[in-house]
Amino acid sequence: TSEVYTGSNWKPGPALPGDEYPVFSCVVNLNTSHTFLIGGGFPTPTRDVWMYDWSSQAWTRAGSLIQGRRAYGCVTLDGERILVAGGDDGSSRVYSVEIYDATQGTWSSQPDLPRNTNLWAPILLNWDGQVLALFYGGDQIYQRSEENGEWSVMQEFNLPERFDGY
Repeated sequence: TSEVYTGSNWKPGPALPGDEYPVFSCVVNLNTSHTFLIGGGFPTPTRDVWMYDWSSQAWTRAGSLIQGRRAYGCVTLDGERILVAGGDDGSSRVYSVEIYDATQGTWSSQPDLPRNTNLWAPILLNWDGQVLALFYGGDQIYQRSEENGEWSVMQEFNLPERFDGY
């Protein structure tokens, strides 16, 4: 089961797809009509991607991730794309980044995350169309170039202390 917050109270939400909620997965709204449940799983991460259509109130499978991952970050880009980054595959860190194109229903590879970051459950934010990333244990904010997908440290900003998760 799930619950949806209406702004003033909680109401029953849609039943989840499959037999159970995949731990360490990511849930993200693509737009106002579609929500995605992506990857996760323990001990073996899955490549499964589910899309919930709020108008038909039904889950359908969407294109599978290129690489199974858990405890990663996800963020919507522009109402038509979702970016996932980091996490682990059950045995090692995952530096790869993928973008889902809802119009094509496919995932594509993007430039990897920087090697000097902690990839466990990064926080990804869409700030005015720009993807920002916070990595556990760091005090730097990374930004993704929309032109080439490369990641760099925002030189003008540092967190006041090390980021320790949520």
